[in-house]
Amino acid sequence: RHAVAAAFADRAWQAAARERLAADGERLAALLRAHGFAVHATPLFSWTDDPRAAALHAALAAHGIWTRHFARPSSVRVGLPGNEGEWRRLADALAQCMTTLQPASA
Repeated sequence: RHAVAAAFADRAWQAAARERLAADGERLAALLRAHGFAVHATPLFSWTDDPRAAALHAALAAHGIWTRHFARPSSVRVGLPGNEGEWRRLADALAQCMTTLQPASA
């Protein structure tokens, strides 16, 4: 409880957290766009409605990266990595997954 009360009272921390989340949200969206996905982004996650969503979800899961898959429309939601190591792991996994996914137009 004390940590929550302190966070609510600390306006500077709140502003810094909002800025960090916005930057990380855009970083995630840019990473997915770089791999050819049309992205709908928020500061907490990115979502893409893509016919390859189920395959992407499975491929990332095989790399130990959990996403949220939605059947209708075929889409996947990717949350923010927590640290630089997780960012690298996601980037590497996406690069590897893209070699096995069919192009979106197929």
